[in-house]
Order: sequence, then structure tokens, then C-alpha cells
Amino acid sequence: MSKGKQKILLTGANGTLGRAIRAEAGNMIEFVCVDIVNGGDPDIHTGSFTDGALMDSLMEGCDAVIHTAALHGGNRKTHTPTQYTEMNVGGQVTLLELCVKHGVKRFVFSSTMEVHVGGDWLACGMGMLDEWMTPNPNWVYPMNKLLCEQVGLYYHRQHQIEFVALRYMWFDATMPMNPLLLSRYIMPADVARANLLAVSKPDLGYHTLNIGPKSPLTQADIGKAMSDPEAVFEKYWPGSVLVLKEKGVEIKPDQFWPVTLIDRAWQVLGWRPEVTFETYLLSLGWQKPFDFD
Repeated sequence: MSKGKQKILLTGANGTLGRAIRAEAGNMIEFVCVDIVNGGDPDIHTGSFTDGALMDSLMEGCDAVIHTAALHGGNRKTHTPTQYTEMNVGGQVTLLELCVKHGVKRFVFSSTMEVHVGGDWLACGMGMLDEWMTPNPNWVYPMNKLLCEQVGLYYHRQHQIEFVALRYMWFDATMPMNPLLLSRYIMPADVARANLLAVSKPDLGYHTLNIGPKSPLTQADIGKAMSDPEAVFEKYWPGSVLVLKEKGVEIKPDQFWPVTLIDRAWQVLGWRPEVTFETYLLSLGWQKPFDFD
């Protein structure tokens, strides 16, 4: 790493996550930003991460790469599986080859929990997820992400590039805190913090890490919620059901699954989300019972 500020190539800098990463970092990092659309931001170079000549010029002097850009769900109707794979997988190989050329030894990759849950979030069923589960992608986007994780492992083994793949639950810059913080949703700022920790922690090697809500739910809780979701709320947050009903918040069984374990993100990065379902309840006026412990 260079002395002083880290210099980081950030792809997808004008996207939801790219903007959140830049905002969360403040002035602590020097970003070299690139996006296919710069949104009128003069600090963002306009272009694709698949453009080898452009990426070659931008990577000079960088310490690390945070790679958030990709064809994703929004491109499903406009691009073929071949186009997805050529851009997402082929483009990542281009970036990693340039890392080898420029001596860049840290690469943080935006993966997705769709590797496990699929595009419809049904592939894993009403289960608890962890990094050791057999992946079950059910369309080209998560299939690409899984391939990219394996590409990263290859470059880690062959070229000693430290590669961290972050598998995100759902996040959206347009959504405020909401009931899905119980299992499916995470705030963009918390996802950004995971990226910044992944790019700065020393000696990480290779990891795939699940990045999702902090949830106390167990497999038994998920099963119970299918018939009596209110009982599960009251188990962990006494009095919350009344508050939710007063605020007109609908309680639905599918808010309780899937749940991902985030223990490894804590162990490896020291990361947990700052905004939780309890934060959401407190914002609605719920009062936490006094804890004698």
C-alpha cells in the first residue's frame, strides 16, 4: 500500500453502492472513479470496466480495486446471457490481469446473495444461510457472480491477490428503514462500510462473506413465523406488535426469511450493520424493555 491515503480504483462509482462508498469514506481515501454514466460528476471517468486501455491508465498507482459495476437484474430484458458473461466475467478478468500488471494486491468484489437465494429469493427456501452452503444460482446474473468469485480464487492462488467477495442482501438508496431489516434488507451505508473494511484490513487472503441484516432469528423462529409471526416479534421485541399495528405496518411471514448468518463478516472484517430491525422499531416509537443484564 502507498503511504498516506489509499488510492483505490472504484468501478460503478455513480451507482447506489459507489455513491455510498464515496460518502462513507469522506476524505480518508483517494478514489479513482469510473462508471459507464458519470451523472454529471466531473470526478468520475466515463467508461466501462471492460475497456482495458482505460482501466490500464486509471489503475496506475492504485493500491486496491473496489469493483461494484456489473450487468445486473435491471439489464435482464436488454442483454443476453452471453453479453452478461462477457461483460461480468470477462471484464473482471481484464481488471485482475491489470492488477497483476500494476502490482495491485487487493480486490474487493460485489457479489450477491442471489448466489444462494436466486432471482426470486426462493432457491434456498425458508432457511438459514451461511458461506458454506452449496450455491444455487437460478439465472445468469448470480451464475456470473459465482464464476467471478472463482476467478478471484484463481488470481489469489496464482498471483497472490487478496480477494474479498461480499455477498449482499438487498439494498436500495430509495428505501428508508423498513420491516425487511429483519431478514432481507440492509442499508446502503452499512454495505459501504463493509467494502471499506474489506479494502483496508491487512492480510485478508481470499474470502467470500455474507453481508446482511443483524438478526436474532433461528430456524425454529422462521418456522413459527409461518403460522404466528406476531409471537416471534414479541419473543425478541416485547410490545413491538402494538407499535407496528399503530403505524400501519403489515406483518407478513415472508419478512422472516431467508436469514443469513454474518458471523464470518464480523470475524474477518469486524463488520456488523449499524442499522438493524431494532433501530427501525425504535424509530417508530417502540421502547426497549429495561435489560437487567
